[in-house]
Amino acid sequence: MWSLRARLMLAVFTLTLVAIAGSDFAAHRALKNFLISQLDDQLITISDSSMMRLDRAGIDPNMEENMDDGSSFHRVRPLGSVPTMAQVTLLDLDGNVIGQVGGEFASHISDQEFAKLTSAEVIEHKGEPFTVKGDIDNIDSRVIAKILPSGMGMVVVSVAMDSVSNTLKKLTALFILISLIILGLILIISRAIIGISLKPLSRIQDKAAAIAEGDLSVRLDETSPKSEVGRLTESLNSMRSEEHTSELQSHVRISYAVFCLKKK
Repeated sequence: MWSLRARLMLAVFTLTLVAIAGSDFAAHRALKNFLISQLDDQLITISDSSMMRLDRAGIDPNMEENMDDGSSFHRVRPLGSVPTMAQVTLLDLDGNVIGQVGGEFASHISDQEFAKLTSAEVIEHKGEPFTVKGDIDNIDSRVIAKILPSGMGMVVVSVAMDSVSNTLKKLTALFILISLIILGLILIISRAIIGISLKPLSRIQDKAAAIAEGDLSVRLDETSPKSEVGRLTESLNSMRSEEHTSELQSHVRISYAVFCLKKK
């Protein structure tokens, strides 16, 4: 049977652990949603700004974006790069990859990730970002897919979620470390508080043992009757007084009986 101190410590440990785990989970989810929303904003911006250019000129990874022929008339050139971590993939309506360009800082995403993506699936997502799960060798990707204005193909703007995963892993390790420190501090503080709170009970236990052995001269220190310890002290003092009175009455009866026998 566990002692009262052990049960109180277990209750404090359990409640603290649940609270810390809940707060860490909520913080993890909130941070993940924030990071994904940042990726989504980037995807939407790129898709909106490059849609007409892709529809008219397509993709050419060898195209120099800053090339200027000196003419006042600027013809629409194929998209040659994306100056972000995103990648742009152009597909025909059957899901065949026509071309792909990646940003200067992009984590490479295989064009096979989006192969055989049908127009029906693109329409189903309604131009909203979604997550494409990677296989064992590939990481997850955040994707936005749209039909070209001409209806002749599809464009998929994607960004690898390795940065999100790495950030969450580092912060998860940090959360665990901080949680362990907080849990340890709470256990130390709660142990001290519980020990102080149980001291009056320890004194009552010692004096109650003395009363049980027959020492009725022991009297418990009075405390506030509003507390549990105070009410217990009052009850034990009352019980001690009753036992002391009963013992005195027994002595009186015995003395009277002896006196009567001697008189005879």
